Amino acid sequence: MGINFYLATPRRMEAHNWYIPHCTEYPQWANGPPGDYGTWPGSVLHIGKSSGGWCFGLHVFPDFGISSLDDWKAKWSEGLIIDECERVISPKSMTRIIEDRHGIQHNDTWFRDIQRFGYNSEADFHRRNHSQPGPHDLVRHKLGKHCIGHGEGTWDLIVGEFC
Repeated sequence: MGINFYLATPRRMEAHNWYIPHCTEYPQWANGPPGDYGTWPGSVLHIGKSSGGWCFGLHVFPDFGISSLDDWKAKWSEGLIIDECERVISPKSMTRIIEDRHGIQHNDTWFRDIQRFGYNSEADFHRRNHSQPGPHDLVRHKLGKHCIGHGEGTWDLIVGEFC
């Protein structure tokens, strides 16, 4: 479970009455609405996903000049940041959500908790979730096809579709 965040420009918000699709309702919209993807202004762009205990999954679009958190911060003034529940998020709050993340300590209690979900060990958890230990007791995405980089802090750079 987690919360997805989007950047919506005024034209797109007006056209959709402020409705931001949840990726489970419209999985094909994970990278933006059909016919309007990549057209700036006028798009709804997926900023990323916040999942408890994980580094923030920052959705990057290198082909459209969004390859880092700094690139996203520069875009935030061009629209409104909205979460999947249609709540408006300030740029300051969005920055905090991405940069000020902490997990739980990986101790005996944590291991007992993951055993309840069928994992044999911490290594088994990371293998099955394509993850690795991250900063501040977080789990982070392992570099690969979808995770193209680790941010300088508590975020990972993710390409492609994800929810």
